Amino acid sequence: MRDVTALGGASTALRTTTEGDFLWKQLAEAKWGAAVRDLAEKEVTSRTGHWREYCQRRMCLKDPRQSPLDLIQEAHTDPWRHLVCCQLFSRTTGGPVVKTVIAAFLKSYTTPTSILQAEAAEIEVAINSLGMQEMRRKALKRMSEGFLSLDWQLPSELFGCGSFADESWSIFCRGQTNPRGITDRFLRQYLTWLRTGKSADDKQERPAKVRKSGKRNAVEAPTSGRMLRSTKSSKLDPRPGRASKRHMK
Repeated sequence: MRDVTALGGASTALRTTTEGDFLWKQLAEAKWGAAVRDLAEKEVTSRTGHWREYCQRRMCLKDPRQSPLDLIQEAHTDPWRHLVCCQLFSRTTGGPVVKTVIAAFLKSYTTPTSILQAEAAEIEVAINSLGMQEMRRKALKRMSEGFLSLDWQLPSELFGCGSFADESWSIFCRGQTNPRGITDRFLRQYLTWLRTGKSADDKQERPAKVRKSGKRNAVEAPTSGRMLRSTKSSKLDPRPGRASKRHMK
């Protein structure tokens, strides 16, 4: 989207082209698949009549900086892919295998249309190792349909997405840098890193302490100061606006 907008500033002719609805409608179909024609037409017509606004509200406006925190959502900043990532990461251990499964899934299913047209068994096989395959599959399909058809302003208005999705989307897809309203611990660490170049985990190790123990000195092990990341699972609530706040690390 940024490239298309930039072209509009190059000349009057290009500006006219980029502001035209035909180009943005073609862009929408290329980006999200053929399903956008049927699902989005009613929303575009009833709300503004402009495909440009429809597209801009569903595209990433910023290129977020990559941090040493290695949060999984840093790698998936396209809004639809970001929300897929949020749903698949919920109630998992959050380890490398989970990240690999999500990356492979998004490589196979590149658009909302591909999710909507896929057979149920096909999707469940692809996410088998994540568990709760049927629930995840239904949430992915309903979220993808709503992503294209609903006049949504925040992800929590979509099926299976909650406050964590709102916070993560606002940072990685909309460019929010102010920590106000951000409650997730790891997202706040990311914002701290953006401002200072350091995260809460960047504490220096304490020097080893020497204490006397009888005739010989004993050296106490240094404390690393790193915060342990909880891998406790949280519930994937299939109701709209009630998805879990998963620490995506």
